[in-house]
Amino acid sequence: MKLIRTILFFYFLTAAFVLNAQGPPYAGGNYGGSSSVGLQGSACTFSVPETLKIYWGGSYGGSNNNVINGSTCTFTIPEEFLMYRGGSYGGSNNNVLNGSTCPAPELINIYSGGIASSGASGNLNANTINNTTGPYLKTINDTAIILGNCINLTTTGTGATVYKWEPSLSLDNANLQSPKANPTVTTTYTLTAGENIGCREKIKVRVTVIDMGITTISYPTQISNTITTPQEVILTGIASGTFSASSANLKINPDNGLIYPNTSTIGTYTVYYTYSTCNNTISTTVEITNGINSGTIEYPSIFKGGFTASSTPKSDLVQETCALNYDYTQMIYTGGFTASSTPKSDLVQTTCALNYDYTQMIYTGGFTASATPVSNLSQLTCLIPVGDNFYLGGSGTGYSNGNLTPSLNPVTGTAVKASSDVTICPGNPVTLTATGAIDYSWSLSNGTIASSGSSLTVTPAVTTTYIVKGTDASVGCINTAKVTVTVIQDPFTSLSYGGYIFDEADLNLKKINYINGPLNGTFSYAPSGLSFNNSDGSFTPGLSTSGIYAINYAYTKGICNYNYTANINITKLPPTINYISPLKFFINYDGVAFTPINTGGEAKKFEVMDPLPIGLNFNTLTGVISGTPTELVENLLVRVRAANYKKDSSINWSEITTISVSVKKPTITLVANSIPSLNTTYGSPSATTTIAVQAENIINHVLVVAPSGFETSVLANSGFSDTTKMYPTADRLILQPLYVRLKRTTNVGNHSGNLTFSSTSADGLTVSATTSYVAPAALTITGKYFQKFYGSRINLGVGSKYFTATGLMNNETIGSVTLAASGGTAIDDAVGYYSITPSAATGGTFSSSNYNITYSPGQFQVVYSLYNFNMSGNNSNWVKGTVPIPKITNLIVSNITKSSATIAGKIPSSYVNIEEYGICYGTSINPKITDQKIANGSSIPGTFSFDITGLTVATKYFVRAYITVGNTTFYSPNMRFKTLNPSIGEAYLGGKLAYIFKVGDPGYDPEIVHGIIAAETDNPLKDWGCAGTFLAGANGTAIGTGLQNTNDIINLCTSTTNAANYSAALTLNGYSDWFLPSKDEMLLLYNARTQIGGFATNGWYLTSSQFSNNFVWILDFATNPTQGRLHGDWKDWALSSRAIRYF
Repeated sequence: MKLIRTILFFYFLTAAFVLNAQGPPYAGGNYGGSSSVGLQGSACTFSVPETLKIYWGGSYGGSNNNVINGSTCTFTIPEEFLMYRGGSYGGSNNNVLNGSTCPAPELINIYSGGIASSGASGNLNANTINNTTGPYLKTINDTAIILGNCINLTTTGTGATVYKWEPSLSLDNANLQSPKANPTVTTTYTLTAGENIGCREKIKVRVTVIDMGITTISYPTQISNTITTPQEVILTGIASGTFSASSANLKINPDNGLIYPNTSTIGTYTVYYTYSTCNNTISTTVEITNGINSGTIEYPSIFKGGFTASSTPKSDLVQETCALNYDYTQMIYTGGFTASSTPKSDLVQTTCALNYDYTQMIYTGGFTASATPVSNLSQLTCLIPVGDNFYLGGSGTGYSNGNLTPSLNPVTGTAVKASSDVTICPGNPVTLTATGAIDYSWSLSNGTIASSGSSLTVTPAVTTTYIVKGTDASVGCINTAKVTVTVIQDPFTSLSYGGYIFDEADLNLKKINYINGPLNGTFSYAPSGLSFNNSDGSFTPGLSTSGIYAINYAYTKGICNYNYTANINITKLPPTINYISPLKFFINYDGVAFTPINTGGEAKKFEVMDPLPIGLNFNTLTGVISGTPTELVENLLVRVRAANYKKDSSINWSEITTISVSVKKPTITLVANSIPSLNTTYGSPSATTTIAVQAENIINHVLVVAPSGFETSVLANSGFSDTTKMYPTADRLILQPLYVRLKRTTNVGNHSGNLTFSSTSADGLTVSATTSYVAPAALTITGKYFQKFYGSRINLGVGSKYFTATGLMNNETIGSVTLAASGGTAIDDAVGYYSITPSAATGGTFSSSNYNITYSPGQFQVVYSLYNFNMSGNNSNWVKGTVPIPKITNLIVSNITKSSATIAGKIPSSYVNIEEYGICYGTSINPKITDQKIANGSSIPGTFSFDITGLTVATKYFVRAYITVGNTTFYSPNMRFKTLNPSIGEAYLGGKLAYIFKVGDPGYDPEIVHGIIAAETDNPLKDWGCAGTFLAGANGTAIGTGLQNTNDIINLCTSTTNAANYSAALTLNGYSDWFLPSKDEMLLLYNARTQIGGFATNGWYLTSSQFSNNFVWILDFATNPTQGRLHGDWKDWALSSRAIRYF
């Protein structure tokens, strides 16, 4: 916005122009004085100041058509992207890629495997089996704003019901899906959507804040209303805002802030400037005055008039052989007795063209240089004429008479010249010469003195400008010259070792990652002490003296020889620690511990530099902060650091990490003090009542225990239970509704009691339940029709199952009833129908006290015998016969999984009076209905199929079909099957399945599955122990030797804090038989590391296998070329380990 106006001052050509002799020249204005003396010029050379950098565009003045080389940067996929594998390395694979129900990754092209990058993208097939569901958020690209601006963090997604942004500072609402952000520093925001883990319920976005300085506006404090030129605002910071004034009497342009003094009313005003997407507003004060001495504008590129000539020009530009005329637009008047005359004549310019102001413009590219510069410069390095009181033309400037005192003795003389600019290769000397004077002094452009004499030999490393100053009586106004020595640089060649800092304990050879440039160079280094190979530039940090080295690569490119230097630092890498801050603990609760995250070198010790809250402890070996705090603290700042030791035994501290520690008190608040009376009928739950629960700083959940007969849930229509766990969101429950009702299984009668609320470290609360009543349900029991063969006997009475029940609740059953028959039970009772009346229902799962029971009679039928019958005379009944037992067909087992199987078969139709049939199963042969069984809901013979679930993995089972007729149960032959083995990485028997023994492995059994279970997480960093001592027996390396090695270490080594002791003391998921794996067993864990999970990607893992007195077998898990390497390492090094157990 600030106008920089260049006012041209030019000298006349020597003897080329003088003013008309009719009168003296007036300075502009109404009060100019007169002078009849002519104006003299000077003969000054000109040159472009070296501070001006001019770029030539296009082909004019020289061109360069070399393309701009790009870079070959690597890239990584952020961890929040959902990436799918494609193809296989070294060849293509056209197998489709199985996807998930989550949306596909944004902006990610997935290709089939192979070397070529032109392969078509792989397909993503939806696979809805066991897929992740839940909230999904689409990622937001990182963005940048100028300090003072706002930005909308717009996100889209599915399945989210609530949103939470962190940090909330500088957001207009942290609980909106798309809030407005106005950060003052670069900030990374995290958005969490929903209350469940979903496809991607968290995303991050980084808003980079670009500080362009504070936005300010200013005008001259006073502006005369006689000024007709619009006054411009001086604006710093964010542009493109709008201007306004405190009164309409100040005339201001709202778009650019121009103030129009001559149309404004005298007075003091406030000018407002509203800018940025946040609509920020700043202001300044302006006074419009009625004085001719007010509102003077000083232009930075014009000499100040007045009574002093001490001001210097903005920049220098000198001209050779001629000087430019004064700009006639400044209105030089001819002499006379008034100052109102118009100019006598226009002074025109000749010979010299205007100089372009190279600082104001860049020419457009192409084959011409016809573009017009933004503005002109005409400023002088020659002495300012004596009495340089010169004023802008016009009226009302209000200054005293101006005059230009002539220069009676114009400056003349010889100009100093230097040799032409030259171009050299790096390291080549060149001699520079100067002429035009007797004595010379050479200096650099930054003022550093180089040498004296008419010549100078230099060998600059970079392009350098040299200035020579000549002195003697003949040298005129130009007594300096300059020459530029351009050094041909090679900005493209480079080499890299992949890093700057290398561990002084690393014995691995470090080779050059790449050389970008000629490959035929030679290597050297300095200072001494580096274990270095001069032939290929490789070095070994662990065999070198710690320190900083410069590795030089000398090579030839084109006509020049070059050197490229790569610096390395061999030292002990200090730890780089951090905690997941803020650290939140809970009063009188010891279940919280915070472990530091170390992304640097190994940490041997930790130090806390400020007191922790009372009850908290700091482990100086691990950095873990834990304990039972007994005082409440809010955001206590604590400094922590870690260290290791260098080769020279000096301590190597990390940077200090400041963490925020708080100790909170969990609280529960209820918006209710009692439960109203709830009434219902047995078998049906009552209507619900609601209690609003408010809780703060909850550690895990709020446990609600209902009184006997009642049940609770956090859902209105499902999920009811005797106990309910109310899980918080970000440690809080905000008026969470709890639904309470009578259970459908509550026995008939009156019920009351207290509903209790509790949470770890919180004060418990109770709510009383008003007495509620459950009424009995209606139940009808009816005699069930059946048939009896003539000639057979049936015993009814107590224990009969020939009945049906209508009105049973809660899937309850009746064991039996007492049946009284009107006849037909004897052997020779006639064929026909007889009544049966039930009573005294008992057994099963029902309770008669919960029902109003009605008994209803039924009937049964005596029929002729169907088998082995004989006729005897004219007897109208079939004679007594023998009824054979029909055969149940063999069973078919299918769909066997780890925990289920399908059993199918057929019940012959010759079975009648079936009371129940189904299958029974168990792990022993000949299972019975008293074991586990599945009964069919129908008594009609025919085919059946049952799904058995809840089976144990890798277990043999026996299954039989059964049929119950009367008091007799018939079974089919046994069918045996075995459930499938567990998968590697599956949660199993206390940990994760790591390996199943195969033929030849110790412990292999073809009938029973055996193998290795790995703990789900690593042990803390521990050493092996007993350095310098060989423990007899603890050197087994094969599969099956880890347990014996561990026992030998525990029994023979005096150390009780090593990895073996720690593993053996573990109790995980109910199992306490853990130990440290042998070398081959740890290799099995490495092979299954992806399925097991939780392994450190930069860790070395201990085994229980001893290598020598001081060394043990170590497995390298690091993601580098040595990954998976087994090697010996020191017993006293604290390393990672993972416990295992056999099964």
